[in-house]
Parts: sequence; structure tokens; C-alpha cells
Amino acid sequence: MPDFSEKKVYIFGASGSGTTTLGASVAERTGLVHLDSDDHYWAKGAPPLSHKNEPAERVASMSRAIGPAGWVLSGACHGWAAEIVEQADLIVFVTLQTDARIKRLIARERSRFGHRIDAGGDMHHIHVGFLDWARGYDLPEFSGRNLSAHEEWLAQQTKPIRRLDGQQPIKTSVDLIAATLMAL
Repeated sequence: MPDFSEKKVYIFGASGSGTTTLGASVAERTGLVHLDSDDHYWAKGAPPLSHKNEPAERVASMSRAIGPAGWVLSGACHGWAAEIVEQADLIVFVTLQTDARIKRLIARERSRFGHRIDAGGDMHHIHVGFLDWARGYDLPEFSGRNLSAHEEWLAQQTKPIRRLDGQQPIKTSVDLIAATLMAL
């Protein structure tokens, strides 16, 4: 097996595009540490996903979790964790059509939180707001994270970029990333 131990991979895209699943799969294949930005973005508390950590705490938490060698970082965090993302050897941008992303997000939220996301549940408003936010990704005028801003950021990068379709099989995506890492 090739030695990936010093490689650093940043995987990002719209919510629901599959970056976390892909990141975990790449880490498993390469033996690298996997971090997901959401694990550092959100503060612990009730209800979940309702309180953000301050940017400095997010970066400090991620820095502690990374360790001394290579890593796979999933989740769009290049805005608040630029000093970590800049270390990446490879940038992977995952895209997926909005309707497919929303279906995945609803299934993920249902799996994680069950009936808490239903009308009357303690997470219903968080869930509805999150889905509205996620739907805005493809709209250039959307003020939150959006495709246009991601494309602008990508155009400024000097590191290798691998674009992937979130609909293709995970194994195919992992194979493409591994091949790209071997070529670096």
C-alpha cells in the first residue's frame, strides 16, 4: 500500500453532497486521521446544532484533533479555518443536485434526531431552517454558503483540485482521490 501518512486532503461542497461520508472513506483507505468541520463548529448543548463555537475555539479544537501527520478534513471551513485548509495537498470539491442533497439531508436528520424534527419537536425549527439554508446553496444571491462563493474560492487556489460528483459510488471517488494523492 502506498504511504499516504503525510498527505493532507480537504474535501468540501454543499451540505448533503457527501463530503463527510467521502472523508471517512478516504481516511479509512489511506490510514489518515479524519476530521469533520461540523464536529468543531457546533458547541455541545441542547438542542444539538443550535449553538456555534467561536471561530478561534473551532480552529483550536481542530488543531488538537489533527495530530502531527496527514489528515482528511471534510466540510466547508476554508472561511473560518483557512490556516488549516491552506496546509492541504489536495482540494476535493463535491457537487450534487439540490433535490438529491435535500433528500439526503432529510434522511440524515431523521436518522440522527427521529421525531424531534417533526412539527412540535424541539428541533423542528432548527431542521426547517437548516433545510431552507441548504436549498439556498445554488442561488448566487444567497448570503450564506453558496456555489458561487465556492467557485470563486476554488479559482484562487494553487493546489491541485479534484472535482467529484456526489452521485457516483463512494469507491469510485475514493479511488480517484487515492490515485491523485499517489501522483502528487
